[in-house]
Amino acid sequence: MDVKRFQGVASDFRHEPGVGNDAVIAACVGEFTPTKNHAFLLSAWEKVASIYPNAHLVLVGDGELLGKTQEVVLKRSLPRVHFLGRRRDIPEILAATDIVVLVSGREGLPLALLEGMAAREPLLATNVRGNWELVKDCANGFLIPLGDVKALSRTLARIIASTELHRKMWKKVRRKARAHLLERVLEEMQVVYRKVLKGGWGKLPRM
Repeated sequence: MDVKRFQGVASDFRHEPGVGNDAVIAACVGEFTPTKNHAFLLSAWEKVASIYPNAHLVLVGDGELLGKTQEVVLKRSLPRVHFLGRRRDIPEILAATDIVVLVSGREGLPLALLEGMAAREPLLATNVRGNWELVKDCANGFLIPLGDVKALSRTLARIIASTELHRKMWKKVRRKARAHLLERVLEEMQVVYRKVLKGGWGKLPRM
C-alpha cells in the first residue's frame, strides 16, 4: 500500500450535504455482502446515534446487500447514516474521518484497515483473523467480539466522546502503518527473491 496517498490530504468531505464541520464521523469502507456484516454495525449505531447527535456513520461501497441495508436504515429510522456508494476519493473521505470501522465476520488482510492506518485514524474492528493482524487492542484501536452489539456500541461511544483518546492512538496508528509501506514490502520481497535465485532455500519443487 502506498501510505503517502493518505497523508497530508486536503479534504472538503465535511462540506457534503448532511455532514457538517462539527460532525464526528465513523467510516466503514467495504462491499455490502454478508461477510462485511453491516447489520451488526447498524444494530450498534442505533444506540450510539441516540446519545451523540453529532455522530455520523459513513458507509462507502456497493454490493448485493446495499438496497436491503438502506431499507433497514429507513425502516428503523436510523439517523445520520450516509450511503456514499462506490467512491474514488477514499483518501479524502478518510482524511475527514474520526474512526474507521470494520465489523466483518472474516477477513484476509483487510485493505480498509490498512487505509485507515495510513490515514492515521483509530480502528474499531471485530476480533477475527486478519483484523487482529493489524489492530492491537487498546493500542492503535479496539477489537470487538463478533456479534457483541453492546461492546460495539460502548466502544464506538467511547471513541466519539474522547478527543484525548483519539490523540493518544494517533501516534500508535502511525507507527503501525509504517510496517506496510509499499517501499518496505518491495524491499522484503527483493530479499526473498534473491535468496531463492541464489539457491539459499534449496531447490524449488517441480510443478
